[in-house]
Amino acid sequence: MWKHLETCKERKSVLEKKKGAKCFHILVDGYKIYWIHIEIPVSARLKDLDVYLRYIWLECCDHLSSFKIGKESYVSYPEDYMGFKDMEIKLMDLLRPGMEFSHKYDFGSTTDLKLRVLSEYYGEIEGKCVKLLARNEQPELVCCQCNKRISVEICCTCGPVCDVCAGSHECSSILPVVNSPRTGICCYDG
Repeated sequence: MWKHLETCKERKSVLEKKKGAKCFHILVDGYKIYWIHIEIPVSARLKDLDVYLRYIWLECCDHLSSFKIGKESYVSYPEDYMGFKDMEIKLMDLLRPGMEFSHKYDFGSTTDLKLRVLSEYYGEIEGKCVKLLARNEQPELVCCQCNKRISVEICCTCGPVCDVCAGSHECSSILPVVNSPRTGICCYDG
């Protein structure tokens, strides 16, 4: 996808105009099968990136989250964690093309994300702080009971279940299957 985004004629013509804000192109990887490519202004704060990741993939119960960049950790609620920095810092003061860093959401049933700054350019941001460039198609998960049908729901304890097996499934923690690395975790329902 990165190759396509870098060579796409339509996108290239927008980028060559060098109008708009200076942006980072960031790849966010959630367990290899979930990924998104985003564009975010370099002047955005780390908190803006955290808010977007929560919005598109993670938010269920307003859990704590953190970024690890180099040797530093930045947390969503720094007043609760002495020695950690807050997320009010601008991305331009932290990131450079080629850098890799990580994000954690929920320190109990943690969802770990790997992020990589792919490039820096003048982007076409239209009043939004983060622009989704591309994302994976929702993976098809096979039912953990019958091993035959594609799952539409997921048991937080057992795993994916199809609509036929869900009716007889004894656990009470059934959630919808969604296109997120947080599917089936806590009470995340997309």
